[in-house]
Amino acid sequence: MLGASTPKSSYQGHDREEVTRILMQALSDMGYHKTASTLESESEYTLESQEVSQFKIAVLQGDWRKAEKLLKRLNLREDADVNMLLFYLRQQKFLECLEAGNRSKALEVMRLELNPLDQPIELTQVLTSLMLCDSVDDLKRRADWDGAKGRSRSVLLSELSRYISPTSLVPEHRLATILHQMREAQLAKCPYHNSKEPPSLYSDHQFETDNFPCFNSETLYGHDGEVWHLAFSHDGERLVSVGTDTNVLIWNTETFRCEMKLQGHSKEIFYACWSPDDSKILTSSDDNSIRIWDVNEGKCIFSEANETPVRAVCWAPDGRRFATGSVHHRSISIRGLDGSFIKGINCGKRVIGIEITPDARYLVAISTGMRENFLLVYNFQTMELEYELDMQDFMCSLQVTQDSKYALVNMFSGEMQKIKFIELETGETLQQYDGGKLAKYQVRTCLGGATENFVASGSLDSLVYIWHRDLGTPLARLPGHDGIVNAVSWNPTDPRMFATAGDDKTVRMYGALPCGPF
Repeated sequence: MLGASTPKSSYQGHDREEVTRILMQALSDMGYHKTASTLESESEYTLESQEVSQFKIAVLQGDWRKAEKLLKRLNLREDADVNMLLFYLRQQKFLECLEAGNRSKALEVMRLELNPLDQPIELTQVLTSLMLCDSVDDLKRRADWDGAKGRSRSVLLSELSRYISPTSLVPEHRLATILHQMREAQLAKCPYHNSKEPPSLYSDHQFETDNFPCFNSETLYGHDGEVWHLAFSHDGERLVSVGTDTNVLIWNTETFRCEMKLQGHSKEIFYACWSPDDSKILTSSDDNSIRIWDVNEGKCIFSEANETPVRAVCWAPDGRRFATGSVHHRSISIRGLDGSFIKGINCGKRVIGIEITPDARYLVAISTGMRENFLLVYNFQTMELEYELDMQDFMCSLQVTQDSKYALVNMFSGEMQKIKFIELETGETLQQYDGGKLAKYQVRTCLGGATENFVASGSLDSLVYIWHRDLGTPLARLPGHDGIVNAVSWNPTDPRMFATAGDDKTVRMYGALPCGPF
């Protein structure tokens, strides 16, 4: 309790003061400031102390001397490092001096205020290098900072607030955090949840399977050979499939009819992917060529022959470039739509899979062979290697998530499948999925569902396996094809639909049963 008041009973077993202060904050967050003020007056509880309020004002107004003085008087968390918090304040002060063109003052802040705080030398070295910036725009770009008149002071305050004791300052958006945790806890009890709409707060979420695709709703015939790969368009309205018959087939996902057959490759087609605007398809083939097809015109608009097959291709997020990875040349190239070379990497490894994250931050590749099994992560803008991971086992396929944060890698050891879910920022394996059977075949896995919360894979045993992405829980083992299930693709706009490609020359569509599968 921050103000004098008479102790009150708990609220349904919860601390009344904590509940009231959290409600005050939530009301203010939602813009109901008068209501929050009334609650504060009626309850006799205070949302934050006077010193906290003064500290927040000082930071937002750039009164750094007053902010430092108040910081030392605040009730901080036990794990708070006061010198580190002072460093954050003085770093902002330093940057604002540079922004104002006062380099002498910035140098004084560095020597007399930042250096004595004894923080890691790497931090001060980075700040010192900013004194060489050519312009304010250069400063903001290199510091990833939007200036004194931007949101930088608010961002700073948000970071500092994390270290103030919650008894003095309720953590930001606390009610929203609690509601989110409650929702996640309920969804964890329902691993089949497959809707973009969050559960209602009015009632407890019930276990549901109605939206989970689990039965073969359609079988599509049109290929004259094994189907090796397939992919939904970004709008979910079409599906492309390729394989050993050298044809590129495009299916309507509403009528399940083949709308177009594109011909031109002379040997098996490894891979096909849609451009970001769904107007083009990029294919790679065992005839050593890569091709770009105009879907609207129904014709090939670019073809290039290579010395050896190029197995790894993908589009850049801007749709004006594409990437190729070579096994023979052990390199990665970024190309224009006319095939012109833009930039490249001599990675020295056999590249069999490549992806660029939607935010254009990372280029991710997999390299696999008898003595090399690496996940390679590059900065897509600079093409510099961020890191590489020795995955130990053979890899079959790669996919990155739509939020650009994670990668899904399909692997095998002997005949045992191992799928790993990896955080791109750290390279940490967050989850592993086991169960299917693989050998030296390029079986492709995928992410899917309303929030990419499912992992699906084909297998040598003719089955389709599905796991919950975050829990790692096996959810389904479904009848697949008469032979190897080579690839799975999940509709990005209809979470109740996915498709599979098989050695039995068919494409199979899966949907949800109205009454649920169980």
